[in-house]
Amino acid sequence: MNLSNRAITVFVYVILAKHCESLMKDVCDRDDLECQHPNKIDKTGHLETGKSQQDNILRRITRVSMLECIKECFVTSQCMAVNYRKNWKLCDLLAELPPDKNLRNELGSIYTKVSTWNKV
Repeated sequence: MNLSNRAITVFVYVILAKHCESLMKDVCDRDDLECQHPNKIDKTGHLETGKSQQDNILRRITRVSMLECIKECFVTSQCMAVNYRKNWKLCDLLAELPPDKNLRNELGSIYTKVSTWNKV
């Protein structure tokens, strides 16, 4: 790879990293720098904004960041997914969604199936 191609590659990487970082600001609190600047942004799972699971709620946790919510799910044996409502700092740890149920539309909620995330 010649020097100009390397420079372009580095430039694109920096732009993409900044873009991904700005996306995290939508789900993280302003004062939660660890959430806004995760070490491995490319390893996170898919976030579904405006969606929530209403069935099989294992536990509800108040006054936590989204990152703390995800961490709690990782250490809870039956946790498969989370709902997070950033306006209330409210976290739902969720068991598997029953096959006959669907996610619901819910303004201000973020749903992610943590069981599909890379845990490395």
